[in-house]
Amino acid sequence: MLKKKSLVSLLGLICLLVGIGSFAQEAHAEGAEFTVTAQYGAGQTDASLGYFSIKAEKGQSYPITVNVQNLNTQEANDFDAKLVAASTSNNGTIDYTPSHQKMVKTKAPLLPDLAPKVERKQSFTLAPGASKEITFNLKAPDKGFKGTLLGSVYVKRTSNHEAQKKGFGINNSFAMTVPALLSQNFDKKITPKLSVTMAKLEANGGVPQVVGKIANSEPTMFGKIKLNAWVTKKNQTKKLYQKSANKLSMAPRSTFEYAIDTNNQILPKGQYTYHVKMVSGKKTFNLKRNFTVDGAAREQVNKTLINPEKSGINWWLWGSLGILLLLVIALIAYLIGRKRGAGEHDA
Repeated sequence: MLKKKSLVSLLGLICLLVGIGSFAQEAHAEGAEFTVTAQYGAGQTDASLGYFSIKAEKGQSYPITVNVQNLNTQEANDFDAKLVAASTSNNGTIDYTPSHQKMVKTKAPLLPDLAPKVERKQSFTLAPGASKEITFNLKAPDKGFKGTLLGSVYVKRTSNHEAQKKGFGINNSFAMTVPALLSQNFDKKITPKLSVTMAKLEANGGVPQVVGKIANSEPTMFGKIKLNAWVTKKNQTKKLYQKSANKLSMAPRSTFEYAIDTNNQILPKGQYTYHVKMVSGKKTFNLKRNFTVDGAAREQVNKTLINPEKSGINWWLWGSLGILLLLVIALIAYLIGRKRGAGEHDA
């Protein structure tokens, strides 16, 4: 059983490598120096899943515990363990790691809200070869909750024993997650409620894009999404730019931004509509949001582009005309002065 659990935990390994790409393989070979194994308890629906799947009852407590082992037999390691609410990345995948992605604000709790504040993040040190059980005590609301609460136990090694190479700011960081989901009724299906809450012209990586923020306001996750997004002028049907993707997924009460490239062209001033069609199984969602591109938005985007638009003012033309005008004025002044001089001489 222990061997099976260890194998399951390794399947959930996420190595977060921050540094220069050429060193990625070496850091991976050195290993994370620790393992995280789920210890299943009350409410677990199936011990073979490889993650916490808890059928919760109103007002009841459900401790979720992971065993963290330091595989380094020579040095101690420092760790942070925390509860994380699952979010949706801008690539359209469910993310079980800490994220700055916005969640849909509601009065309903997210997974970390079920644990006491002092438990939501725990820091600890493990001696060489030592292990420790870390527990988060989740308590279901007395009035119950709707849908699914999705997140993870996220464990990160904060100590770093690798030598820093002179001239390189390499910081290898390793983390593992064990997903966790709670529901009062896993069989009850909830239809996602989707909307486009924002659309605008912006620049990313030095290229112009139209970006729309898609929100799922219901406490349900769904996947195998086919997405097609496009931009039109307002109240028109001609697609100016479009982009498609497959096999996307969204976490409960999460948002993500989907960008459409505009072939390095900044949209002219005007009113536009961002359209999205999302298909998952038998469900189809047709969404849209209007947005405006004004001079200020175009200027702001143009400042950040790799190949910015040139100003519409032809300075060479106006400069040449200005010089010509000065020469004409000087010539007229010369002729007038010469005429006056000749008149005074005749007198």
